[in-house]
Amino acid sequence: MLALLVGCNALKVPVLPTPRAAACRMGAMTDALYAGYGLQPLSDDQRRRGRPSSAGAARTPVEVLALNVKLKKEQSEAAQGLADMLFDVLDRNGDGEVSKEELAAHMLLARYEEDSVDALFDLIDADGNGMMSRNELRSAFVRHPSLRSMPGMGTLSKSKRAAVHDEADKTFAAIDRDGNGRLSLEELQAHLEGSEGPSYSQEAVYKIFRGLAAKGEVTASEFRGAYVRYRAFRLAFGLNWVSIVNAGAKATASAKAPVGKAAKAAAKAAAAEAVAGL
Repeated sequence: MLALLVGCNALKVPVLPTPRAAACRMGAMTDALYAGYGLQPLSDDQRRRGRPSSAGAARTPVEVLALNVKLKKEQSEAAQGLADMLFDVLDRNGDGEVSKEELAAHMLLARYEEDSVDALFDLIDADGNGMMSRNELRSAFVRHPSLRSMPGMGTLSKSKRAAVHDEADKTFAAIDRDGNGRLSLEELQAHLEGSEGPSYSQEAVYKIFRGLAAKGEVTASEFRGAYVRYRAFRLAFGLNWVSIVNAGAKATASAKAPVGKAAKAAAKAAAAEAVAGL
């Protein structure tokens, strides 16, 4: 399982981690977001003091990251749509707000550290009231490009989606208890009852259901489309942990077997790829 653990550890800092990221609580998250803008990460000293603005006043890392990113209308709408999908997955009690506990229940499954979850929540909770609103998450997805591809939150790249089709179909079959080729609201509710952390309310499941189904019940193609595209769907509803554990076991066995270096490297890469799919 060594390769599995190594792969999971790589997700603690989703984008371009640096050795300095562990120096302070906000380090990992700010480095990841800076990388999304193509900027150099803040130094330890800059994190402590805040980078000076043009007027000479100090700015916190979050303020520095809050750049005025200009997106085309369709890009902005796509980012907000992705945020809405994620919000519905995160808001387990369906009250229209996401608590830090709800965010943590989801993000810890993707092997984020607790400090990184805290930093992420503080970044999105713009008004600092201790709850994340839908508009705050939408705004964060528009302003911070890295959020749109981060593990457990954003979209899976198109080049990786085909590899997840079989997993999506197996997951659909597991949820489709009556085997009629469609998912009902009751079937989705029953599946989510086994989720770790805060339980999903009927209102929360209904919102997710309506986001999946164009009309009536959820078809296999609708489920597959969302499953392979949205990381949050795969993490919340899928059987991905089975594939990840299997990949890790395979990598460990291959590393011990008397085979060439190329085969060992390929097995380890398979495990890392499974983890990265989160």
